[in-house]
Amino acid sequence: MIMQSEIHGRIPFSRVISVLITLSLFVVGIFLWSRITRFQAISLLETSGGYVVWCDSVSNAEVAMQDNMSVFFSTLFTNIDEVRIVPSEDQSVRKALQVLPDLGAVRKLSVSDHRITNEDLRYIAVCESLEEVEIVGNQITAQGVAFLEKSTKLKVLTLWCDVQDDLLPVLSKIPSIKTLTLTDCNSSGYVCAIGFQELSKLQGIENLGLNNFHITLDAMETVSKLGSLRNLSIGTLHGNIESLQELKKNKHLASVKIENDYILQSDFEAFVKQMGLQESFITRTHSVRLLIHRFGDAEGLDEIREVARRLDGRYEPKIMDSK
Repeated sequence: MIMQSEIHGRIPFSRVISVLITLSLFVVGIFLWSRITRFQAISLLETSGGYVVWCDSVSNAEVAMQDNMSVFFSTLFTNIDEVRIVPSEDQSVRKALQVLPDLGAVRKLSVSDHRITNEDLRYIAVCESLEEVEIVGNQITAQGVAFLEKSTKLKVLTLWCDVQDDLLPVLSKIPSIKTLTLTDCNSSGYVCAIGFQELSKLQGIENLGLNNFHITLDAMETVSKLGSLRNLSIGTLHGNIESLQELKKNKHLASVKIENDYILQSDFEAFVKQMGLQESFITRTHSVRLLIHRFGDAEGLDEIREVARRLDGRYEPKIMDSK
């Protein structure tokens, strides 16, 4: 009786094979369906002014020379590394953003369109795999950027837009950020200490770039408290060499790049030496460079030469003798 019950309790080998085959076909079916969905999303993305950048194993140049079916099979097991969206006036940036979830685990996203709005950023936040995001537009506000708080893997954020003083408190709620670059992100052009006090909550930030800003001395004090900060880029920094003294409190800084018309090159070099920085340089505003180039061949050549020398010890203006 025992022998018979054991025999009847065993699952036939053929049934096991059948179940395994069914499961395998089910998994393959799901995989192929996801790839078909991705391929359709890529096609829609391209009609909306976007394109994908494949991982290193497949180059975009090779893909561009293939027909649709060849692209489908050649990229079957290849992940999409980056998506770039630059729509023309007759294309919709929202349609391009809506297909992002169907593209798979995209790591990088770059969007450049002056029509992008707060609501469009909601579609970006849905992509939980994003690690790097660049947004160029002038209609988004801090309310739209707040959608990115859901992006827990976001490490690199670059914003080129006109948002108000409430932006920095919003960014402080994205603790995963390691690299933050803000360009033209303040209509007044000034960054004050109040906003930067919120930014100081990003203690994991390693790279900070503030371009086309006017940084106050109080704001520099807050920057010095970013304990993990290694690379700092600022434009435009007002004031003389004293404006940089607060940075001496930060012992982890390795690189400082600034735009300033008042700090002498010799003073900046002394500051760099005291800080022990690995990389640093100072540039001048466009108006000052233009002044030197424009009047370099006019009267007063000695004065222009002296101005250029004092502005930047490395700068050698091309001066033509007047006839």
